[in-house]
Amino acid sequence: MYRSFLSDMFALVVENIHTTLHIAGAWVAISIGLNIAQTMTSFSPLGTLFMVANIICSLLASGSIATAWHCFGLLNERPETFQLRFGRLELKVLGRIMLAVLISTPAFILSLIPMAILLEIIKSLQIGNLSGLLYFIAIIGFILLNFYFYFRVCFIVPAAAVGHNVGIKKAFILSKNHFIPTVLAGLSLQIPALITLGFFIVLVRGVGATSTIAGQILLTISFALLQIFSMSVTLAAVTVAYRRAIETLWAENPNDPVFVGS
Repeated sequence: MYRSFLSDMFALVVENIHTTLHIAGAWVAISIGLNIAQTMTSFSPLGTLFMVANIICSLLASGSIATAWHCFGLLNERPETFQLRFGRLELKVLGRIMLAVLISTPAFILSLIPMAILLEIIKSLQIGNLSGLLYFIAIIGFILLNFYFYFRVCFIVPAAAVGHNVGIKKAFILSKNHFIPTVLAGLSLQIPALITLGFFIVLVRGVGATSTIAGQILLTISFALLQIFSMSVTLAAVTVAYRRAIETLWAENPNDPVFVGS
């Protein structure tokens, strides 16, 4: 299952990079502009205004990008130009995203307690350099655990984008057995991108370009491209997992209430 997930995600993201840029490029460009404006006007009323605008932009972008991406991955609908659309459908998808986050938040809060205890145990062991590695492993485990809670209910998001009738209970059922191959396939695409960016940053710093305007622009563009890529990989992971689950459901029962009105 991992290989097929990876193949589908690679095809969606890497082989359709132009579609990825059309879906997310304009939103990310606006976000970069607002971030720069906020940084330049920090600790001022105008800076606060830019901060609020950035938060609103992030919310609108989440709904718009998720909608366009899931429609592309599931219905093969491709925007021909850079898109900044936000209507009823995007609002509905944004609402599902917030609902999924809200439902998974209690599990996140409860997991903070054992996480804090585990970190204290590692700290008390006094095992030198190995402590840093154990901290890293514990934090990665914590992140994956909380992503698991979100993943089990997040199928309500792509379902809303394509008009399927999927509630929280149905999403939990459909997402069963899909988490591990989804995460492994996603990491297989994310890690090389992170390593490449890391080498690029080291190279830029090595030649002292970070102190120049051109170097800072290069880094800003690089981080923006990584943001678009990472966002696309995450959405593609959910899209592929949902598509597999829904294809299985259709094969078993095409009259399932999930497909009513779709």
